[in-house]
Amino acid sequence: MKTIRLRKGVLLGAALLAVGIAAGTVTAATAFTQDAEAATRNTWVYDNRKGGYVYYGSDGSLYRGWHYMTSKEGERKPHWSYFANNGKIYTGWQYMDSGEGEKTPHWSYFGANGWLRTGWVQLGRGTSEPDGNSARHWSYFGGNGWLRTNWVQLGRGTSNPDGNSAKHWSYFGPNGWLRTGWQELGRGTSNPDGNSAKHTSYFGDNGWLRTGTQYISGKTYNFNASGWLINNTSSQTNNQSGLIGASKAKSIALSHAGLNEGQIYAYSYDMDWERGIYVYDIDFKSGRYEYNYDINAYTGSVVKFEREYDD
Repeated sequence: MKTIRLRKGVLLGAALLAVGIAAGTVTAATAFTQDAEAATRNTWVYDNRKGGYVYYGSDGSLYRGWHYMTSKEGERKPHWSYFANNGKIYTGWQYMDSGEGEKTPHWSYFGANGWLRTGWVQLGRGTSEPDGNSARHWSYFGGNGWLRTNWVQLGRGTSNPDGNSAKHWSYFGPNGWLRTGWQELGRGTSNPDGNSAKHTSYFGDNGWLRTGTQYISGKTYNFNASGWLINNTSSQTNNQSGLIGASKAKSIALSHAGLNEGQIYAYSYDMDWERGIYVYDIDFKSGRYEYNYDINAYTGSVVKFEREYDD
């Protein structure tokens, strides 16, 4: 991005401004605008008054709205950018709606250089989310730059963060975060088969929905074609009536840690047989800390708690 800060023509502009005002033919604002636009064609300018970059086209007028930026604008790699009504280029998170000419409201993300981001993007640590959480995570943006949420079928050109482009299903929370580990879904988060009944699914570290027989944390689990857990290992299927459930165990752990859903990431859980009882083994991160809980699967009591600094 080639930029200039208005210096040339300042004295001449000031002189013309004084003459124009004295003659009563132009106002100070009009004279400044005409002088600025005449001096800045086909170039980027950092506008201190607007607190960001603007672009003046070949006719000296400000870019506004969507523009496909190419070598014509001095860009080495073609991309889409959006300019506000005052000409300032969009950066960071933006809620795009009818004000930007969008028929369907959605979130989009623009890099610090104003480029509309598409595909896989790792965010966090300085790129705070729409909900204000800046924990590090992966999100996916469609070819139109829309933040994807809920179920998304990827692959065949949409390679995962690990570089694998095989076709698969992934799930993104309402905030657009790629889910990994054990997840309780349903009731508004309908499965790829259209069924929204409550169920448990497992997503690998790359966010892929697991199906069939899977070996997870030293145990064998079976999932149907939609990724629903249909049974556990024989050592876990005995005497499991009366369990408090993974959601309740998660709520207990968060309450004990003094945190809420929006403050954690990398959440996962498993059911283990520890010290003669079934427990929910829960792991999550918040800020720079890692948390681990063992929650009694029947009483909900905190059996074990660990909190470590993640350096």
